[in-house]
Amino acid sequence: MSKLTATAFAFACMGLCSCGDSRTADRHEIPAEFDGVAVTVFSQPGFPPLPERDGFRVHAYPSDGILITSDPMPEGWASDEVVDILADGTEQLLGNSPSSSSRHIHFSASGSRSTQDLPEIEFLFLAIGKNEFTSASYDLAVENAARKVDRAIKTRSEQNAAGQPATRLESK
Repeated sequence: MSKLTATAFAFACMGLCSCGDSRTADRHEIPAEFDGVAVTVFSQPGFPPLPERDGFRVHAYPSDGILITSDPMPEGWASDEVVDILADGTEQLLGNSPSSSSRHIHFSASGSRSTQDLPEIEFLFLAIGKNEFTSASYDLAVENAARKVDRAIKTRSEQNAAGQPATRLESK
């Protein structure tokens, strides 16, 4: 086998091995006035699953940018979308390219966070807006998401202790 053929074969094998499985695409619906780090927290019992619409799992973020779901963190690849939901209900697709006057996706990442005083969370975040972001921006957003989960868990425990019927936890 020639050196060129062997190199092409090696790249083809690496490409096939790194593809992984496909998954249902996610659609992130961001309120148009939101500027910051939007966070989805996954695998939280008692929270609603993400709805599916038009072939997408829909992440409809509340005004604070923190969405909590019982769904597990997705694995695999897909062509996700991020859209602004404008005040009149129309949508505008957000891109990754910065321009001086447009909102865009700065970056996104996923991970997990665990501390002694807050519950462990798995999350995905998107930095959205016109301004630049620092690592402190997304660290604070993830901490706020963990605090929101913690408050919801404590509210549910208090309801149970008071003999109140369990209610479905809301992400808003």
